[in-house]
Amino acid sequence: MPKDLEQLKDIAEFFQGHEIDGKKVYGAAIYTERGSEGITMGVTNALYNYGFEYQDPEHPYHMEGFVNSPGAVKGLEYYKALYDCCTPPGSSDWYMSETIDAYKSGQVALQMNFAFIWPGVDADPNVGGDRTGYFANPPGPYGHFASLAGRGFPLSPIPT
Repeated sequence: MPKDLEQLKDIAEFFQGHEIDGKKVYGAAIYTERGSEGITMGVTNALYNYGFEYQDPEHPYHMEGFVNSPGAVKGLEYYKALYDCCTPPGSSDWYMSETIDAYKSGQVALQMNFAFIWPGVDADPNVGGDRTGYFANPPGPYGHFASLAGRGFPLSPIPT
């Protein structure tokens, strides 16, 4: 398992373009989907790990220097570099189902996805069981963060 995001990229680079069992394999399937939350879900996994923050905690709604901090820029550059080096052709608009399909078909060595897909992959006789493994999103230089979902967590008062 990769110890950090840079090692994850190294692993993806290793597999990129290799031929395994007569089939060309690519390094990673990552979220790039633009129609809903997909790209946000992928990119924020890198942004936060490189130092992104939405706002200055001391001054609410003050975003200058936080949203566009040097760490946030590095996180975005990392994600773009991972995409450029290590994804299959035609993967510029992928989300959960496309990354699963690419992984299950043997097109990619690694896939980004939520934990809820693991039972289905494990149950698949072609790729499941002891032939696959899972790891949490690796940390970056700023820490260890992972996106839980693309939508906010709404709280509604419950009438009593």
